[in-house]
Amino acid sequence: MISRKIGIMHRHTVASPSYLKANKEPSVLKDLLHHNCLVYNLLTTRNEWHFHGKKGIEKIAVSGSFTTNNPDAIRAALLAGIGIAAAPDWLVEEDIKQGRLIEIMKNYKPTSLEINAIYPDRRFLPAKVRLFIQHLQTEFKHRQQ
Repeated sequence: MISRKIGIMHRHTVASPSYLKANKEPSVLKDLLHHNCLVYNLLTTRNEWHFHGKKGIEKIAVSGSFTTNNPDAIRAALLAGIGIAAAPDWLVEEDIKQGRLIEIMKNYKPTSLEINAIYPDRRFLPAKVRLFIQHLQTEFKHRQQ
């Protein structure tokens, strides 16, 4: 199998205005220990969130009442004011722009994740698959700018 990087998924730490009104906004990583964190369990790190902070990569094990393997469920829980999440930009950027979600802890950026295309040996790769992978790379490149 061949793995080819096609893009980067940036993430944001976010919460709804109603959640932040009811709970003190966290400012440092340790504050997350006192919050209801929404966990996306398909990440290899699960409830251990990784951030780029002042000291380089910093990690914290979070907990909360909501764990799922569905990104749309994370978004729905965020909008319902259930907790805080480290969510991908494609999932929450419109909600941030519209004020439905607020980016918090801006001094700590959740680590970005690579997006890869996985496919069988190149010798037998159909042209339509190769072109689709190239299209995705181009789209991700434009989105990053």
